[in-house]
Amino acid sequence: MTELFTLAIMVIIGGVIGYSTNKVAVKMLFRPHKPIKLGLFTLQGVLPKRKAQLALSVGETIEQALLDSDDIYNALLSDNTRAKFKAMLQETLTKKIKLFLPSLFKTMIGDELDGMIQSFVDKEGDHVIDKIVEQIKEASKDDLSIQAIVEKKVLALDLDEFETMVKALVHRELKHIELVGLVLGSFIGLLQFLVTWVIL
Repeated sequence: MTELFTLAIMVIIGGVIGYSTNKVAVKMLFRPHKPIKLGLFTLQGVLPKRKAQLALSVGETIEQALLDSDDIYNALLSDNTRAKFKAMLQETLTKKIKLFLPSLFKTMIGDELDGMIQSFVDKEGDHVIDKIVEQIKEASKDDLSIQAIVEKKVLALDLDEFETMVKALVHRELKHIELVGLVLGSFIGLLQFLVTWVIL
């Protein structure tokens, strides 16, 4: 009975120590936000300390692996978006041409104008849209950097918002680390009991 009690105590204590140690380690990823001088050492959370490097790394990763400027331009040329652009082009051309055409000419053409514009948009619309997107791409190639946009957004977050964002992304993983500490601590407590029992 005494041995079982000792075993339970050692396993529980080991688990508590393992869990607490990992919980503190996870906490110290984020805290303290600002550097604290402790003699020769400076204490600061790993993520706040490396926020700038992390912002750069996140931006690079997103642009290289997930989303780059070409993906955005390709989205602009999707069938659905292209159809909307063509409809807008037809509507705009119709309004502008009717606005500037002399009344006599409008009377002569009648309803044929709408059909002529629609025919033009059906035939040349894709080419016009491609041209516009190419011009936008060329004009904005230096400004539309996903890496720079993401990096700027991350750097603009204050440390509380930054911590909340990171925790939201890896919440389960951080909990997993804490639980691993509990399991490993309990296992070490069991090993200590077995070693003590064999020696004594």
